[in-house]
Amino acid sequence: GKKGKNARLAVKLTGMRIDIKTAGEIEEQGIDWKTMMLQFAAEEQKRLAELEFLQAQINPHFIYNTLFSVKCLVSLGENDTAERMLENFTAMLRTILGQKDEMISLQEELVILHQYFVVLQCKYGDEILLDVDIPEDLLKQRVLKFVLQPIVENSIFHGLEPAGSKGHVVVRAWERGARLYLSVEDDGAGMDCNRLKEVQGTIGSDNSTMVGINNTVKRIKLHFGAQYGVEISSEKDVGTKVVLILPSIKAEGQAAKGDGAY
Repeated sequence: GKKGKNARLAVKLTGMRIDIKTAGEIEEQGIDWKTMMLQFAAEEQKRLAELEFLQAQINPHFIYNTLFSVKCLVSLGENDTAERMLENFTAMLRTILGQKDEMISLQEELVILHQYFVVLQCKYGDEILLDVDIPEDLLKQRVLKFVLQPIVENSIFHGLEPAGSKGHVVVRAWERGARLYLSVEDDGAGMDCNRLKEVQGTIGSDNSTMVGINNTVKRIKLHFGAQYGVEISSEKDVGTKVVLILPSIKAEGQAAKGDGAY
């Protein structure tokens, strides 16, 4: 086609930034169309491979923690509790594995979270309590599968357990503009300023020690772009609050108007 004509468009996707060039501009800059498409395919393949890898890392981490708890219960002679824990654990795995889609409704995600909490209560009893405070109109929002569990797990193992006393985890959700916010707050041990800065500085990198939460943040960014992720606030001996920032997706594949999610 002639230079400057807009009839044909080539789209190059770089992360979540989209550069649209006309056929004329492509010819002018000497960009090879086939090379561009091959690069796009390679980038997309890499993104999908990274997502699969992160998903595979999260689940074994959770499975290991649960089976280790069962082992401890058996060694303490708590066989009935260990059996109940395994029954609830396998019910939860059936739910997770039964969901083929990477995106599920927030309501479905809360079912998984509830099943996970029942597993934990076999170990902790009523020493840990879960409150869910989410408006009904947000339950149909689409979220990444298994996005809340690693954050709640982090609250229990790094927040409530070190505090050594009865504790609460509160899960909330709200929508603001084109974004959905999911918060997980605990009244556990909390972190001092130095530890908080260290955690904030390493989340999303390969240097983070918080495997579950770190991989969740990586998954969010790979799926939706660098503008999404997590905010962490904490106070020593008061508790920690983790807020996941996601695009507001009303129905499968449909992002809120004006947002860059896809």
